Amino acid sequence: MPYNSIQPITEQNELPEPIIDGNKQESKFNVDLLPDFLKEYLKIASQVCDAVPEALITALLPIIAVNIGNKVYMTQGAKKTYPNIYAILVGPSGCRKSSSMATAKLTMEKYNEELDKMNSAEREKNTLILNIVTQAELGHLLEQNPARLIMFDEIGEFLKSCNMKHNYGYKENITKIFDADNYSYMTMQNSTFIKNPALSMLGCSTEGWIYRDFQNTADQNSGFLQRFIVCIIDMDKINLVSENNENEEAMDELRKYNEKYEVFRSIPKQYKLKLSEEAKTYWKNNAKIISQNIENEYSQNAMGYAIRIFNDYFLKFCMIFTLMENYQELKTAIDNGTCDDFFANLYISEQTAINVFYLCRYYFQQTQTFTTIIEIGDKFKNEKRIVEYLSNCPQNKASKTNIMNHTHLPSKELYNCLCNLVDQEAILEYYDESTKSPNAKKPTYIYKLTNSAFNLYRIKKKNHN
Repeated sequence: MPYNSIQPITEQNELPEPIIDGNKQESKFNVDLLPDFLKEYLKIASQVCDAVPEALITALLPIIAVNIGNKVYMTQGAKKTYPNIYAILVGPSGCRKSSSMATAKLTMEKYNEELDKMNSAEREKNTLILNIVTQAELGHLLEQNPARLIMFDEIGEFLKSCNMKHNYGYKENITKIFDADNYSYMTMQNSTFIKNPALSMLGCSTEGWIYRDFQNTADQNSGFLQRFIVCIIDMDKINLVSENNENEEAMDELRKYNEKYEVFRSIPKQYKLKLSEEAKTYWKNNAKIISQNIENEYSQNAMGYAIRIFNDYFLKFCMIFTLMENYQELKTAIDNGTCDDFFANLYISEQTAINVFYLCRYYFQQTQTFTTIIEIGDKFKNEKRIVEYLSNCPQNKASKTNIMNHTHLPSKELYNCLCNLVDQEAILEYYDESTKSPNAKKPTYIYKLTNSAFNLYRIKKKNHN
């Protein structure tokens, strides 16, 4: 991406239009466009955790997905798509990433308590949530039960484990497992065959880890990254001190979600879900508009992310939304032994397609912000150093000499960085008469941060009073 094409985060929030019924939609996360079951979850979860709603939802979706597992699927040609999800919450420390995950995990508490009553063999087979495991361990566990959820506190720690000698090829195999009907691989120790895998992942990352672990733009095109939905949390929306105390009543309501999950885990065999004709028409028409807008407005690598989100994740979310909205009817069908008839007559509605398409738009926008973070980390590391230095200076300004002394950049490199920052409108360059001495042969130029620099380089404003 050329330096003058980087946009502040606020400008990147403008999404392709028209999207829904030919009308431009609000670019901010709009809870009103979500289905009722997610609105209800936010109503309860917000009494336990004061995270932003998009973080709470992103943490919940893989939890629902692992409980459905591979019991339900949709098809794209000959390929089956299961509702498994890979998700990352990105933001600075204190933005409630871990709290969002803990709140979602609370909906599994009663199930995990049941696991404690099992013997070790039963517990190993039925445990759905895993911490970081080796490649050999994961392969063994997926052979026993193909529906698992890996939860990690830092994606960097997970990637570090993937690079260890005994985990050679781990990241590549996890990438392929995401959308494989059946998957087999061999290591030096053993061979593994996984039938109908429905592996999900949920984790956190700070932007510092993102800069470190995805240091160049080639990483953006990797299949591993393109399989993730991303929620980037704006720290300005987070209260310094949490407003939530332990609300036992709300926590009990979250624990009751296991009753819904139990219905999904009790589905007796695999069933295919289908789009209604209205939903199919809506999806195809709007996906075509999205594709045209991406070609006109976004960088080339955006198409790879768009295909994953508006194809794979569209179907995944459709399955999750439809089952959550019809779980009571599904429970009745299971109790009466009429699941075949239930699924034969269950179609994804047009309204569900509309709700899902909105969420896909949101996650596509988030991937563009995410890849911009990577690009800034790769191409604009020195510019970011200058911005961080100026953010710590009184009035956010300093002379070229002071910037050079602090950053230790060579003169030519510093000049290029300052030119980039001026073109990005991240800094203002001006001549300060008050700093000129009688014997000065050259004017003293001052460089001052603009408000857009804080958004562009995601630096928090500081009070220097």
